[in-house]
Amino acid sequence: MHKLSKRLEAIFQLVPVSAKVADIGTDHAYLPIALSLSGKCSKIIACDIKERPLENARENIEKFSVNDIETRLGNGLEPIKSGEVDTVIIAGMGGDVISGIIGSCPWIKNSDITLLLQPMTSAEVLRKYLCKNGFEISLEVPLSENGKIYTVIKAFYSGKVISFDDGYYYTGKINAKTSDGRAYIEKQLRRIDDCINDLSRTDNLKSVFKYVEIKNYINNLLEI
Repeated sequence: MHKLSKRLEAIFQLVPVSAKVADIGTDHAYLPIALSLSGKCSKIIACDIKERPLENARENIEKFSVNDIETRLGNGLEPIKSGEVDTVIIAGMGGDVISGIIGSCPWIKNSDITLLLQPMTSAEVLRKYLCKNGFEISLEVPLSENGKIYTVIKAFYSGKVISFDDGYYYTGKINAKTSDGRAYIEKQLRRIDDCINDLSRTDNLKSVFKYVEIKNYINNLLEI
């Protein structure tokens, strides 16, 4: 079996035992194959929006002789029917794209469904979307791979709309107690510093003050 990347391994570890899983944007289907070989899941559906990646997935599924993975072609969660799965994995996309996929799926607003999300960019957009639309983030796993730092977000629908300080959307539930957690927070701090420097060249003082407040929030996390 192809060794999972650290990102996919982190997701693998968060998948509940006996889960019914939909892997959205499956690409080569490495994660569904690993889940199948582990015997961890009771149902696995691998989806992709394009035929070529799905064909790659089918070839790998056949290569590793697993017969309990169903492949489906379609946009986001459209190929999945309500009640078919209790765990949804959306990894390797931008936070804005993941937000759009979730927002286009009415049945995902169910407290019994576990969301495992891995945004490649714009994680703050995804966190804000989740919090503003009744989803609760229960856990985040920061990790570094190939010189880059990522987060895996575990969330579910609670129906509660909660507003946080803007700084929260940049760091979520990540803390500085681990080296990867500190690295993630420091990365976000650098992003905010860049925004402040760019805005300082304009007359948009309101936005400058906003990002200074975010910077203060993040700095407090590093001092804890």
